Amino acid sequence: MKFSGRRALVYWLLLFGLYLVLAATVTVEELLVSAAGAGIAVTVMMAVRSTSRYHFQLSAGWLRRFGQVPAEVVIDCAVVYRAILRRPRLRQGSGRFQSRSYEPGNEHPSARLRRALVTTAVSLAPNTLVIGVPETGDELLVHQLVPEPEKPHDVQWPL
Repeated sequence: MKFSGRRALVYWLLLFGLYLVLAATVTVEELLVSAAGAGIAVTVMMAVRSTSRYHFQLSAGWLRRFGQVPAEVVIDCAVVYRAILRRPRLRQGSGRFQSRSYEPGNEHPSARLRRALVTTAVSLAPNTLVIGVPETGDELLVHQLVPEPEKPHDVQWPL
């Protein structure tokens, strides 16, 4: 995939701005570090993308599915904190393993990306962690610190 100068500039501006937001200060040194860091990151990204055999686009439809993830993180934080406050020492074995039906897809790069996004999104909330996908590939094995009832979910996006 060829990188246009406009696309590289947009990525550079986004990374430059993100650094400044995270640094929370605007000094000459921070501006220089931000500019240099964004430049290095965009250069490496361009080099990697130009040599990669796999090219895919992240679709807006996929991103819409992640709208509920921040709320799930907040809810799971509350669940875990409540459990800690009720019993400061969680007993060993108080969590549980759960199997969620899941359709991982084939080996196409976009299917690989979807699997990585699903694993990350499910594990992002502190109460649930993806342990793995069994050999059969039709389920996702997760562990919950504080057991909750299973919610209905889409088998391609079990968020």
